[in-house]
Amino acid sequence: MRPALELAAEAAAGADLAVVKAIPRSPDRLGVELRRPDGGMLAGQWFRHSGEALTAWDQTRRSAPTSGVRLVSGGLLLQPGGADRKLRGLHLMLATPGAVLVAHRPEKRAVLRQGAHRATTYVKVVRPSRLAATAAAARLTVPGVATPQVLAVDEALGTVTCAELPGRTLFDLLADPTLTDGWIEKVGYAVGGAVRRLHQAAVTTDLPSHDAAAELAVARRWAALAAEHHLLGDRADAVHRLLAEAEEELRVGTGPVVLLHRDLHDKQLLVDGLEVGMLDFDLAAFGDPALDLANLLTHLDLRARQQRCSTERAQRCAAAVRQGYGPVPEDWRRRLAGYELATRARLACVYAFRPAQAEVAAQLVRAPAR
Repeated sequence: MRPALELAAEAAAGADLAVVKAIPRSPDRLGVELRRPDGGMLAGQWFRHSGEALTAWDQTRRSAPTSGVRLVSGGLLLQPGGADRKLRGLHLMLATPGAVLVAHRPEKRAVLRQGAHRATTYVKVVRPSRLAATAAAARLTVPGVATPQVLAVDEALGTVTCAELPGRTLFDLLADPTLTDGWIEKVGYAVGGAVRRLHQAAVTTDLPSHDAAAELAVARRWAALAAEHHLLGDRADAVHRLLAEAEEELRVGTGPVVLLHRDLHDKQLLVDGLEVGMLDFDLAAFGDPALDLANLLTHLDLRARQQRCSTERAQRCAAAVRQGYGPVPEDWRRRLAGYELATRARLACVYAFRPAQAEVAAQLVRAPAR
């Protein structure tokens, strides 16, 4: 049986599209982000079985009859204009003048931007079953760290509307050649301080617990998905070795239990001058602070490997983040190393579903521990 991603890429090429990213749903189904010839993005899904594809096409077309939903040869469902049978509010919100689709993960969630420059808002659209948790996460606040203000929650549409935060993402700043490495160090120091304040925040919101075992389970799940889709090749042993090493390092004990972002990376951090804001607390949980720091530091390493910035810039930023975070107990060393190993393995598997980035991300499983 041919791998799903290979077949999806073949179907996309036949429609003059390219697969940028795939989200595995099963060995026979993928969510996909596609690139048009003009560089524009398009959401879709790929189905191995024609019956499932036809059902999805019919239901999606009915949910947004004017969007131009298409089912092309090879089982590829194209979902322009926010067409989505599970996110019924998306198509309606996009009909609002000035609304722009920012991201769309079919049948899971989407984000759109609305309004003029000085009154811009962002709207997250989710399935009805996820709305309460999404709204609660969006309302989390951290003293000394900017977070988007929740303006409205619409149960009928499944939407959470938030005000725009000022600033640029750390992801963008790293790639800006007009900024000096010295300035990036200052930014990194400010980011480290913001992460420390996140971990010091007192929160009464009911959030799940996420310990080392849970994080290893997430990484192993991605490794299993990548293997199931035949994407690891000769890297499988290296991925499993990293996971075994991560487990060994994380056996040393548990750290303090604090508020975690749980998906902390450079695209989630907005910097305005040296004021730092954080986005997207959907995965927020209580757990070991070393996990957030490891995730961020590993992403900085990845950006250098992606040639988003120089290795020196990434390393200086990472060192500044550590310095800005401040002193940590000695027992952090092995826990931080363990979470970094788990993150490297997970990212190598996540990026295996992104054809243009898979080989670069694979370097993470070959890289020596830092």
